[in-house]
Amino acid sequence: MTKRKISEHFAIDFGSNNPVWRILRNSPGMDEYLTRVGEETVARCNTDLRAAQAARKQPQEDGYDFHITHGSRSRLSIFPDTPRAVAHEAVNQSILKNLPIGGPKGETRPPDHEIPRELARRSNEAQSHAGFDAQGNEIHNLDRRRR
Repeated sequence: MTKRKISEHFAIDFGSNNPVWRILRNSPGMDEYLTRVGEETVARCNTDLRAAQAARKQPQEDGYDFHITHGSRSRLSIFPDTPRAVAHEAVNQSILKNLPIGGPKGETRPPDHEIPRELARRSNEAQSHAGFDAQGNEIHNLDRRRR
């Protein structure tokens, strides 16, 4: 998208070729913000993982990590880093659940825990009727909630 005409004499450039956008996307301030969001989200996810490991009497370890990449813009990637964290993420969607949601002035609201639960419920319900996932693999009922 290049320019959007607001009136007969005024247009705003929303395009990615705008030099101000290129500077903003890779600015140190953006890196600080993404680092803060990554650290907060990873800490919350690791807390959830440790609680689940304690409930199962497993050795407790951190399993989530984040990384910021730079290209045309700075990007934040949050991912499970251990097999236990991968399994925990598949069942609980901890990253989605713990990611803060920003407001217009930069303040963050607490995570909405109902969004991932509803998505998981719909996914589990659809998969439980079929008995197989989208790739044709048998569903092993790891979370014990499906019928």
